[in-house]
Amino acid sequence: SAPLPARRGGAVLCGVVLLDAVVFALCFGVGFSHFCRRRRDVDCAQVDCSIFYDWEEGSSLQRWPHEVAARWLQAHGLGHLVRDWLYDQRFWAYMDFAQTCYSLMLFPYVLLGLPPCKAFLTHARRTGYDKAGRLCWALSNQQMLERSSMLHSFAVQDRAATRMQ
Repeated sequence: SAPLPARRGGAVLCGVVLLDAVVFALCFGVGFSHFCRRRRDVDCAQVDCSIFYDWEEGSSLQRWPHEVAARWLQAHGLGHLVRDWLYDQRFWAYMDFAQTCYSLMLFPYVLLGLPPCKAFLTHARRTGYDKAGRLCWALSNQQMLERSSMLHSFAVQDRAATRMQ
């Protein structure tokens, strides 16, 4: 069997990947700008901000991921950029908002699971392996019916030949 010809396709799929990048930037950008604005609006020098940091009194199991991240950032000279964001509940609420918003806005990916849409988006035909182990096009339904009837007729002929002997 000859090797399969190369096909240029999947242009729609590239557009879907671009949509993914735009949605990611939009969700995290909007959420982060909202977080920064809220942090700026509340002056902790004049207002009691302990409510945002109450969780620090919790168990060490609650705090360890944030402490590890803070130590890593400090070790790499980035600690001054995040200040105490990792200990601010508003930051984690922003992260949750961004993740939820991102998940909800990517509903078009559900369409990739539907066979007609998958064929349209990827422009790919089904493939399979022949008895020699080479990759080849999968048979269509019509070809499978023809092959089945041909194998059946061969079996009938073999039985008839066996009876004649």
